[in-house]
Amino acid sequence: MWVTVNKDMHCSGYHGCGTIVIEYNFPHGKLPNGKNYSGTSRVAYLPDNQEGREVLGLLRTSFDRKLTFTVGTSVTTGRSDTVVWNGVHHKTNLSGGKNFMRSRFNFQIRFFTFWIS
Repeated sequence: MWVTVNKDMHCSGYHGCGTIVIEYNFPHGKLPNGKNYSGTSRVAYLPDNQEGREVLGLLRTSFDRKLTFTVGTSVTTGRSDTVVWNGVHHKTNLSGGKNFMRSRFNFQIRFFTFWIS
């Protein structure tokens, strides 16, 4: 999990602040049972404000506890034995969709991390 802040990028609905950019990179690998899996790369965004930094802390906790990703079948591509999201939702576009800090995303990440604390 690699985190940077880009002051020139803005999440939709948050033009008064920059953007926290979260990058995840997983190489191909082998499971303990010897089965190979495909790696992946993902990028996610949060507004660079107090609430965004709080959610970043929750996402970091989830990631450190190995809860953000799992090896499974991709809903998007149908490919099996690949690194996929594990139910911890992320905003993967700067625009479009709901104003995610006030949406289901914010509730889900806070609820999910409460139960893993």
